[in-house]
Amino acid sequence: MVHSIPHDKDKEPGLTDAINNNIALLLQEVQVAKDAGNFEKAIEIIEKIIEMTEKSGLPSFTYQIEKEIISMRGNIEFSRLIPIYKRQLDYYREQNNLTQQIDTLHSLSAITSNIGDNEQALEYILEGEAILSTNKEIFSTFNSSEIGKSYYEMQFEEFQRVREYLEDILADRS
Repeated sequence: MVHSIPHDKDKEPGLTDAINNNIALLLQEVQVAKDAGNFEKAIEIIEKIIEMTEKSGLPSFTYQIEKEIISMRGNIEFSRLIPIYKRQLDYYREQNNLTQQIDTLHSLSAITSNIGDNEQALEYILEGEAILSTNKEIFSTFNSSEIGKSYYEMQFEEFQRVREYLEDILADRS
């Protein structure tokens, strides 16, 4: 899935309340500008958010992706998002942030499948499954839903479902 911009209630971890509040206000301005068709203004505001986030020492990938999407003006070319997601994946690998790696691999799989590169999409899914499988004890401690499933169970089921879907597509081509 393509990331969405965090809303007011979804504060960026690691930022002060003042910065989160400023970002929340700027995100509202972005939406107003987009709704008015003023994409240049929306991009200018997103660039301010990117600068604020990076000055705080945090990654700005979510906002970089949003900036790229806005610049497409409704004609989304998913292939233009791939380099940002790959940089994001590299960053989270360096940080050893497994949860963000899983999320990014899932997004990369969706995007590459959307542009027809199902072989690459499957590779991303298999990599995500491998991370989940080799770190099951870590992910099993996160309870992520009211139905009592752990993060591991929910993610692994999703990755299996997508893997099976992609394998079926690739098998049909053969």
